[in-house]
Amino acid sequence: MIGVREKVNIMDRGNQRSYLMICALLSMLLSSCSLVNEDYSSQVNSESIQRNETENVETEKVYLPGRDYELAHFSEVTKFAEVGETVRVDESYEARNPYEITICRAEVTDTFEEDLSKWEDYMLEDIDIKDNKIVGEEKIVYIDYTLKNCEDEKLEFYTSSVSLVYIEDDYIYSAEIAFSSENKGGKSAYQVVLGPGESKDIKIGYIIPENNLNNEMYINLTGPVNLGDDCCLVKLQ
Repeated sequence: MIGVREKVNIMDRGNQRSYLMICALLSMLLSSCSLVNEDYSSQVNSESIQRNETENVETEKVYLPGRDYELAHFSEVTKFAEVGETVRVDESYEARNPYEITICRAEVTDTFEEDLSKWEDYMLEDIDIKDNKIVGEEKIVYIDYTLKNCEDEKLEFYTSSVSLVYIEDDYIYSAEIAFSSENKGGKSAYQVVLGPGESKDIKIGYIIPENNLNNEMYINLTGPVNLGDDCCLVKLQ
């Protein structure tokens, strides 16, 4: 027969094993719950990061002529002039005083007529130039014109108001000026001031891709080319 003490010890060992098994099961359950929580937290954080990244991405706005802003339509232009013809401009975006403009020369070339330091640096950055001559696929357009103040007050005029433009899908687009004989630097780099009745000869230059010459190109005498502006165009020969 097994003694009372031995029975108690056997029961104690049985209880101990049961206790240890319960503890092991609880530990496994807690560990499993912890992993589930970590997976869920990771998923939530990942979705939150993706959502924030999506919200922070700025969509680049593409502005289309005719929808977001209006350019002048070539088909609506009624005023044209020729090289050598004097045109009186009674009012424009740049100046309110009446003035006269005469285009004296418009020439397409690949050779610079002045020191390159006179040109805007950023316009020459990607241009292949050798011995003052463009050897790449761009062309220089020179425009010489005479400006006359027709008013009894001084005329403040920006030389870039006489601009090179090209026609595409009936819209008139302006090229960016790269040279002006009146460029003095600073905020008023292209500005000239004429006294009453005073005249001045001015020379400006543009650099354009050679294939742009496949489009119709004109010299605009009246400044901006927004819808409603009254353009006067001289055809680039």
